[in-house]
Amino acid sequence: MQVGLLVNVNNHTVDPATLAGAVEDAGFESLWVGDHPAIPYETKTPMQGSGGEIPEAYAHVSDPFVALSFAAAATTTLKLGTGICIVTARHPVLTALQVSTLDYFSSGRLLFGVGCGWLPEELELFGVDYPRRLAQAREHVEAMRALWSEPEQAFAGEWTSFPQLRLNPRPAQQGGPDILLGTWGNGAPGRVAEWADGWLPMLVTPAELAADLERLRVECERRGRDPEAIEVTLFEYDPGGDRDSCQEFLGAYAEAGADRVVVIAGLGDHMGAHEWGTWGPDQFRDRLDGVAGRFL
Repeated sequence: MQVGLLVNVNNHTVDPATLAGAVEDAGFESLWVGDHPAIPYETKTPMQGSGGEIPEAYAHVSDPFVALSFAAAATTTLKLGTGICIVTARHPVLTALQVSTLDYFSSGRLLFGVGCGWLPEELELFGVDYPRRLAQAREHVEAMRALWSEPEQAFAGEWTSFPQLRLNPRPAQQGGPDILLGTWGNGAPGRVAEWADGWLPMLVTPAELAADLERLRVECERRGRDPEAIEVTLFEYDPGGDRDSCQEFLGAYAEAGADRVVVIAGLGDHMGAHEWGTWGPDQFRDRLDGVAGRFL
């Protein structure tokens, strides 16, 4: 099983190039960053997963493609993940070009995690059809796949349409990177089986993950898909503890069926935590060494 690291890089943390070089040297397989284009000052929606106020961390999220471009330039083997990119809030043609450019210049190292978003006050800024955002996300992905698969491709959908376009550079990964879908709830296994290449479940126990993957197997078989072909990347906050407990933590998720575990660091220990700038230039190496020493 592979082990990745998610760090929220911003104007208070170490820069993404320096961080990525150190993460690669430490032995992590991948580095992931999040995506929240704009957080209004006033929101009524509670924090998903905690029910509390929106943490200040959500207002300090760098653009993922810029951050990962810095990371790509400073590394050679480290995989670069969006965890996740809110595809509904971005025009699919522009996103397709950003993804293609990053994938090309990183020699195919992009792990493209996508999602539809959950904060109405944020998504409405970008004209997202909030009640139907799952369908809109799927259409945006279909449009991007069309652009990556054919040199000159037109697309006609409900939310976006465009004539034949020339998109260059082409992605290094043939047909574009796999679509790793961040989704949850009872319908998540069906959505993944229907149109994703991988799944990014978050904050589930090993027992819950095993049950979800059994549902995914059933949904894949209903559609004639091989469930083993769907990569499963589990996101979870650093549980703390010593090396033995962290290795048990990884082992439990591996036994449940995860192919990769991404440890969320620098954002506290739970959804809604207000820690967001602790991986600063002066202390990030000690923090990284601590995480690597327990998980690798």
